[in-house]
Amino acid sequence: MKRQGKVAAEILRATGAGYVPTPRSGHWLAALCVLGIAVGSPVNGWAAEHSNGVHAASPSDTFEIAQSTAKSGAMDGAMGGAHDHAADAACHIEVELTDAAERQLGGALYTGPTLTPDEILATMKQAHLVHHPQHGGSFAMAPNKMNHVEVVYSESCGVRVYLYNAYTRHIRVDRFMAFVKFVPRDEEQFEAIRFVEPSMMGDYLGTGADHGVEPPFDIELFMKFPGSDMVELFNIKPNFKQRKLFVGVGEVVTIDSGRPGLVIDHEAIPGYMGAMTMPYAVTGAELLDRVKPGMRIRFKINAERGVIVAIEPIGR
Repeated sequence: MKRQGKVAAEILRATGAGYVPTPRSGHWLAALCVLGIAVGSPVNGWAAEHSNGVHAASPSDTFEIAQSTAKSGAMDGAMGGAHDHAADAACHIEVELTDAAERQLGGALYTGPTLTPDEILATMKQAHLVHHPQHGGSFAMAPNKMNHVEVVYSESCGVRVYLYNAYTRHIRVDRFMAFVKFVPRDEEQFEAIRFVEPSMMGDYLGTGADHGVEPPFDIELFMKFPGSDMVELFNIKPNFKQRKLFVGVGEVVTIDSGRPGLVIDHEAIPGYMGAMTMPYAVTGAELLDRVKPGMRIRFKINAERGVIVAIEPIGR
């Protein structure tokens, strides 16, 4: 399912809504260039000592992103846009933000000595005593040893990223820049990139739940920490309930790109439903790119949601 020639156009079309569908070929990196971020060649992996679901990245799978001051405005603009504040309220986890936490190492108001990561571990005796999730997510110590990161994901709320100082106390997220990549474990699906934005209270970075990737998938969080020109990669492997997928074969009757969805005159789907003509929603508009009315297709449908997650043209 490679659409390499369309990637740049898709990115330009989609970034206004914050959704970037990309193929599994690795060309999603073009998104970073479009958004004004220079991609470097060295690798920059990290290891989580207490990962709780955040998996250490291997050097072959990671990279550094160098962002110049001149280009920071392009990324700032890309991270803006519409944000669903109603969803914020429904999915909000109450946290305490204090000036005292911000004055500690890793906070915005810290005025103490500049320390290397090794010096922090050797001299800050009360730091890093709490190394477990505070909100049931995936937790890790950041490479700078000044911050901790917790990533919480739910299908109804999307991704929530909480930041902590060296003492695992909540701090404001306004200084941190990040995006996430949803990587489906099903090779037939497309990856998606979403920028994460600060909540109204500044207590977490979040995305919406409409990323268009059907579970199960992995999440890659790319985050730039204050004072660093590098973007660090965090790999998260959410636990999903087993999805029951059924395979159907039929003929496309009509296509609705706006919904997005299509009407299919399909044969009986064993174990799911009999032969009939009916409309189906799809997980993302990109699934409709290679189909047209009159074409025979093979499709996979999520039985729990009644939505099509993959389409394969098989001729007329």
